[in-house]
Amino acid sequence: MPRYSVPLTTYASTSVEIDAPDDATPEQIAELALEHVAYEGGPTLCHHCTNSRNGGGLELGDEWEPVLDNGQPVVTALDGDVR
Repeated sequence: MPRYSVPLTTYASTSVEIDAPDDATPEQIAELALEHVAYEGGPTLCHHCTNSRNGGGLELGDEWEPVLDNGQPVVTALDGDVR
């Protein structure tokens, strides 16, 4: 199964890496990414973003959405192919 990076956004933006079937569409891959954060937990932020000296304590929220380009989810195959 190919591995994809899917940028997601809420109060902050990040991306997750997921495995998806060869024939998956960008919409299906984005849905798999949203399921991943719902069941496995969302991604974490770097130390700089969470450090209280830097105004840390950033809350990411729970309402993740895929980043869209012309109405389509942005999905990057980790072999470099952008869908």
